[in-house]
Amino acid sequence: MTPALKDAAESLRQIAKCLGYIVVNAGELKDKKDADKIPILHHLGFDRHQIAAVLRTTPETVSVRLSELGLTRRARKAVSGPEIDEKGRSRTPQ
Repeated sequence: MTPALKDAAESLRQIAKCLGYIVVNAGELKDKKDADKIPILHHLGFDRHQIAAVLRTTPETVSVRLSELGLTRRARKAVSGPEIDEKGRSRTPQ
């Protein structure tokens, strides 16, 4: 990656963080708890590290909240059960 592309990528990351901050600190969301803001940022495409940076918390706190809400891959898989192929065999490794 060229230095110009690296700079552009970093600029876009900074803009994304700023937009996330604006989203959760404006209007109706301003007085909400972080626990209520985490799923909103998650649905906007932010990962746990980005959400933690915007909300000034830890990625672990974000992970716990997403897990409680069933918004993690692991939680969704546990809820949905194992994948079954066309012959009725489990595709999920044991």
